[in-house]
Amino acid sequence: MTFAGREQGLMLPPGNPLDLSGIEDLPRVRFVNRQRGAGTRLLLDYLLAQQGIAPEAVEGYAREEYTHLAVAVAVQTGVADCGLGVRSAPARWAWTFCPLAGNATTL
Repeated sequence: MTFAGREQGLMLPPGNPLDLSGIEDLPRVRFVNRQRGAGTRLLLDYLLAQQGIAPEAVEGYAREEYTHLAVAVAVQTGVADCGLGVRSAPARWAWTFCPLAGNATTL
């Protein structure tokens, strides 16, 4: 039985107007990041390394927010084209979500 889960992915505007599908697309968009030390930031760094993408190649890598909701707001207001976070943050605006990683605790 699944007790709890956490799915992380790209938070995108409705309809995914830039047709983003994964980490490999980040060098061509404006991104908003989580702060250094956050689990989401560690996941991003891991995924970028897997794709051979240098953080400097991602516009907005240095732009940091401290919550998933703040990342979602940055995308909603047009400050960024996308950000990495949990599915629940953009769900309140019925946005597009591109899952990249997740886990669940089972009982």
